[in-house]
Amino acid sequence: MKFLEELSKEFLEKARKQFLIEAHKKTQERVLGWMPEAAPEVIPEEPASSCMAAASAEKTCYVIRWEIFLSVVIVVVEGRKSVSSVSSAVETMSKSSNEQRKQPGMASKVPAYLNVVDIAGLVKGAAEGQGLGNAFLSHINACDAIFHLCRAFDDPDVTHVEGEVDPVRDLSIIAEELRLKDEEKLLINLDKVEKLVTRGGDKKIKPEYETLLKVKEVLIDEKKHLRFADWSAHDIEVLNKYLFLTSKPCIYLANLSEKDFIRKKNKWLPKIKEWIDKNDPGASLIPFSGLFEHKLAEMESDTERKAYEEETKCTTMLDRIITTGYKALQLEYFFTAGPDEVKAWTIQKGTKAPQAAGRIHTDFEKGFIMAEVMHYKDFKEEGSEAAAKAAGKYRQQGRNYVVEDGDIIFFKFNAGAGLKDAKKK
Repeated sequence: MKFLEELSKEFLEKARKQFLIEAHKKTQERVLGWMPEAAPEVIPEEPASSCMAAASAEKTCYVIRWEIFLSVVIVVVEGRKSVSSVSSAVETMSKSSNEQRKQPGMASKVPAYLNVVDIAGLVKGAAEGQGLGNAFLSHINACDAIFHLCRAFDDPDVTHVEGEVDPVRDLSIIAEELRLKDEEKLLINLDKVEKLVTRGGDKKIKPEYETLLKVKEVLIDEKKHLRFADWSAHDIEVLNKYLFLTSKPCIYLANLSEKDFIRKKNKWLPKIKEWIDKNDPGASLIPFSGLFEHKLAEMESDTERKAYEEETKCTTMLDRIITTGYKALQLEYFFTAGPDEVKAWTIQKGTKAPQAAGRIHTDFEKGFIMAEVMHYKDFKEEGSEAAAKAAGKYRQQGRNYVVEDGDIIFFKFNAGAGLKDAKKK
């Protein structure tokens, strides 16, 4: 697939049609695994005020973009062997494990992944059936976060669906289309629930009805996205049940020309930032260049990529994009490392050691005794497990220990605990 900026109108139309065909063949959207950057900074909202379900670490980000775009981010990732430093962390520990192995062979490496799904671009009126995007909006109800990609580069060879480039206008249109889609869903379900309460006298569903009335006030009367309102724990359960799109955190990606990205200057960025600060305060904005990323992806060796990054004094933004996706999903990961395998495990932020052990095997959680912990940064700084121990950076933690992002953990557990529990049942 050639890069977006080289696409002719004819090829673009064919690509869009082919995308729809492939999507329907697979029943759902295509999914790509992205490897997240190690030890991201903590910026997500607290779970109590979030509208996202906090039950599962198997989460997904979706790319919402403008109609004229094929997904630049997805195109780039398809061509990269390694896109973030978690793979570097796994590689470092794998080398250490290989050095300690007495038997021949190499330790296997299993990095963590973030699933990112592309959908067809949206146009004005998508919620009413215009363009291709509306057909896919119902497919992304179960997503946990949204990457909103907007165009911030001029190119006469890449026609904009609205005739001219204006990312602020595009952001407003997409935000409104998502709200209108939620409004449509709300009115359908509110009518059903209202009939059960007023005509059927169903008292059990009355709290849900009251929450939907609050949703109506925010979504329709105030014309706001649901994630900006305050919700009780019960309200959040209802919001999660209906999977409203505007309840999900949004990460904004601005696709710049390579020239603007390298010189770190773009006329639209201040206006985009101003719009986000006003309409989605606290949300992340990540400027990147699809063309720059594509060039890196096309290079045959890491040496060539590094030389180009040094020449331009710019680096890939994929690490930051993926890491920010992890933050929005309130996800972290820890590592397990042994002579045979080095693996990254995804967990929910705030997970305690026994539950983290349960991600590996349920018996680990049932028979949990303790966790021996060192952080990857300490391991990398000291150079080995033995050196980390000598420096006092290798700790024993109990069942109340909250796992930190980037921990390397060795779990000790009672192997018979699972059997005992099984016998009791």
